[in-house]
Amino acid sequence: MKTKMQKMLCAAGLLVLAPMSRISEAEEQEKQKYLPILEETVIVTATRSEIGVDMISKPVTVIDHETIAARNATSVLDLLDEFVPGLSVSRISATGGQVNIRGLSSGDKKAPLFLDGERWGGRNILEYFHFDPSRVERIEIIRGPAATMYGTDAMGGLVNIITRKAQGERDKAFALKPRLRSLEYSTSGNLRGAAAEIQGMGRKFDLLFGASARKAENYDSPEGEIENSDAKSVALDFRFGYMPASGHRLDLFVEYSNVMDSGTAGGYGISPGYPYKTRRQKPMTEKMIKLHYEGHGNFLGFEHIEASMYARSFYSDLFMEIRPKANPASSVTKVTAYIHGPLVLGGKMFGVRSWKGNNSLTIGADWFRERKDAVMQDTSRYDSTGNPIMKPTRSINNPADFQNNLGFFAYNDWNPADQWTVSVGGRFDYFRTGSDMPDAFKGKSKSSDFPLTGSLGVIYRPVSIVHFTANASTSYRVPIPAEKFSTILGGYEPNPDLKPEKGRTYEAGVRLRLSRFNANLTFFTSDYEDLIVRQTVDSTVYPGTKAQMALNVGKARIRGIELDATWLISDNWKAFINSAYLHGSNIALARPLSYIAPLNGLVGLRYTPNSGVFFVEATERWSDRKNRIDAINERETGGYGILNLHAGLNLDRFSPSFRGLELQFSLDNLLDKAYASPVTPEDIAFDPSITNPVMEPGRRASISLRSKL
Repeated sequence: MKTKMQKMLCAAGLLVLAPMSRISEAEEQEKQKYLPILEETVIVTATRSEIGVDMISKPVTVIDHETIAARNATSVLDLLDEFVPGLSVSRISATGGQVNIRGLSSGDKKAPLFLDGERWGGRNILEYFHFDPSRVERIEIIRGPAATMYGTDAMGGLVNIITRKAQGERDKAFALKPRLRSLEYSTSGNLRGAAAEIQGMGRKFDLLFGASARKAENYDSPEGEIENSDAKSVALDFRFGYMPASGHRLDLFVEYSNVMDSGTAGGYGISPGYPYKTRRQKPMTEKMIKLHYEGHGNFLGFEHIEASMYARSFYSDLFMEIRPKANPASSVTKVTAYIHGPLVLGGKMFGVRSWKGNNSLTIGADWFRERKDAVMQDTSRYDSTGNPIMKPTRSINNPADFQNNLGFFAYNDWNPADQWTVSVGGRFDYFRTGSDMPDAFKGKSKSSDFPLTGSLGVIYRPVSIVHFTANASTSYRVPIPAEKFSTILGGYEPNPDLKPEKGRTYEAGVRLRLSRFNANLTFFTSDYEDLIVRQTVDSTVYPGTKAQMALNVGKARIRGIELDATWLISDNWKAFINSAYLHGSNIALARPLSYIAPLNGLVGLRYTPNSGVFFVEATERWSDRKNRIDAINERETGGYGILNLHAGLNLDRFSPSFRGLELQFSLDNLLDKAYASPVTPEDIAFDPSITNPVMEPGRRASISLRSKL
């Protein structure tokens, strides 16, 4: 029997060798002249400045504008789950959830979200509720530690969402153009959505004002309706840009998002879900204002400089219902929490300059100040007939807390020869974390940390079509206040003694660049000290109940392999694949780490005629069964294969009135397969159900009208 790793290596070998067998020796020699096939993607995430993706040693995935426009994705999470090897989604509702990159979760602040290069911060469990795919220009994902440039939260990797900007020529007369951005409908939860925008461009100015609204009811799984999975939201965003001179741009960005009413069906923090635990956010608002400057030229020796400042605030009313396991119909405890914050202030400044010997140096600093007011909580209890059995009481369920951070970073790219790129980076941080804890925790409620992290990356190109990569990096994450001090009923137990977690990651990879074939293969191993995991414990704050507590693991290790490839079979046919395998171990306790995704991936085939008037595509998302588990916290899950069909019709080919519009159709989970993501948390003290863990949507049809411009 072959191991899972061996199976994957065999698959990778077949993918690489198959297209090469079609190329003659003469053709191969011609391709040695360094013609990368598919247009090189320009990204900003990995080094904070624009650079070709093949000039970066780290594994990076870019979900570009065309890919987003060709999907009827109900959420950003659907895009991430499909296109990024080594990334899995943990669902909590129709449009909400967390991402898991290389076994580390955004719910635990180890795979953070960035918006236009700025740290999102705030409500990490619920952050993806706020993003409608129609507002997104592209998404950039780094896999593996990115602490040097983006801070110590980025242990498993990070997601950077790039929002839309106005497009056009600024030198012409100023003009406004209204545009329908999207209209969408999906049978999954009867989801309806619409987005529109007004673009302005000319006389060195540009502006973009967008508005969107979405509403989804409870979605259906193959085994029944997923209760409390609905959501309703509106969003506004405004971007105003001015270019006073060539190469200089000032940008003002204002955003407002209001998830007016949303449910959490289960998963992270609320398993086992209905009927034992339910949670609703009504409302959940986010506001942001950001001022950004970018300059290209020569300023104190820097060819490229950027500076930004932002403020972001959050507010939500949280409603929970908790019922006893033995007889959920006997009584209910109702909790209402009023969460003011956090208020996040932050910014960055950096410059890029070239210097002797083909070096490019980036130096800068970033900072944030995050503070949340004390969370007030109203608690009451009722019997099966609705009569009160406990008078309503008000208390503080979570003390006021804060976390401040100031970081200084430097990153240097050196190209000693055409075949070599060497990157070295380092970062120094200062953290101050604290909380207004009760008397029992005095002396433990504030802490300071001074982490130092670094990275080394190498790209070697022995021939133009083959690139070898290697990376070594360290990571260090300071616990957030909620992990150390939170006392939410039915949720968390405080652990003021929680230590920072530290890691070392080593990566080796190979990239193949042929005229019609691209492939990337990466191996990695990460070793951690004091890795923070969540485990169920008996609550001391609320005796007689269970709670999740953040605990340090002495030593842990996560290893894996990631593959993605694209093959242009002909001018009309394109095949693509991605796959990943992870192996996580709690070395201190000699058992597996929990919620590590098994071997999984995607294969797809797309047809586009020469006319380009339409496309059709089929994809198969699959996962092996998860049988290597931490039996204390999780159960085995079955394997699955999910068939999806997509099609698009370019309407502008029929009439100039439809310029840039595309009609799209999708049929997801065609065979109505019942399955749950292997990284979605459950409560094994309760029987398995469609919300423990939360089951994924069943067969669903979607149609949308979208602008590609």
